[in-house]
Amino acid sequence: SNAVVSKAIEFGEYYKTDIYAEDNTTNIFNGAFKPFTTGRTTGTFPPKFYVGTNSVLRFCGDMDFGTRSNSSTADLLLDSTATKDADMPTGTIVFDGKITRLPRRLQLDSPIRIEFNSPENAITNLYLRHEDYATAVVSFGASYALSNGQALVTFPRYSSKPLDFDLNGTIQHIAGFAPGASGSVPDSSRIISSGAPGVLRVSQSSNVDFEGYVATNVTIQMEGTATLTFSHATAFKAGSTLAVSNGTVAVSNASALNKDVTLKLLGGTISIPAGQTAQVGEAFYLDGNGKQILLRNGTYGPGDRTIGSFFAPGSGFIRVRKGTRNGFDISFK
Repeated sequence: SNAVVSKAIEFGEYYKTDIYAEDNTTNIFNGAFKPFTTGRTTGTFPPKFYVGTNSVLRFCGDMDFGTRSNSSTADLLLDSTATKDADMPTGTIVFDGKITRLPRRLQLDSPIRIEFNSPENAITNLYLRHEDYATAVVSFGASYALSNGQALVTFPRYSSKPLDFDLNGTIQHIAGFAPGASGSVPDSSRIISSGAPGVLRVSQSSNVDFEGYVATNVTIQMEGTATLTFSHATAFKAGSTLAVSNGTVAVSNASALNKDVTLKLLGGTISIPAGQTAQVGEAFYLDGNGKQILLRNGTYGPGDRTIGSFFAPGSGFIRVRKGTRNGFDISFK
């Protein structure tokens, strides 16, 4: 309770250990933190970090998860004393140092806020699992805190409890979204960027649906080789950007895009449901000289000579609303 622990911490042979921050306290671990002794296989469950109401649990040193071979599905459980029906997290766990050798996942079990303030490329092999019944916020304090696109992120299912993946004005690079159990992701799960625009670079290598939505000030850049499908009927909110550099980005509904969304076709393929027309505010494409060209106001599709190569076979159309035409228009009413 309101403790500062400066020495290094290493769990012993039995690593079912809990660390609990009392309500309304700030607790800091300054030393290196090793939840598991390297090579240990004894025990069944990973440790759990709890935060009470309005409490903070901060780990300033590096965290090394070692290696193990038991059947547990998570490396670390992050939990709070809030009831799972609570609307918003009231406790925060902060990671300031490097996180290495994470073979399984960090699992968020109750309404909780997680902050990664680690320096660039300091978090390796992160699989972030959000449990279906817990409201959560995951926030970043440094660009490229996630290392080399190795992070996988799952969004909640079977519940109305949302997850905010908050870029917080940073650029992050993830390996992609991990498929979850069957069911619907709640409408309120979203990728946001509080305070300043943020960029999420996604190197998706296996086909997956993302059923949450992308809020204002966020750019999603698809750089992987697979198909990333945005299934939410209004996946992209006004002021967001979808950039396609590789692979295929598909939307299950034409309404997934928005008349105030920016679309950048820099490579890869975009797929709109056949027979449907999606609207965007502005659209750019990459010409043969590597220059981004603004598309004029109009409707474009697979047969268009300008950008037809960017559309999937049998795809629908894109209606660009804000591009500037040459000359002028006359309308009769």
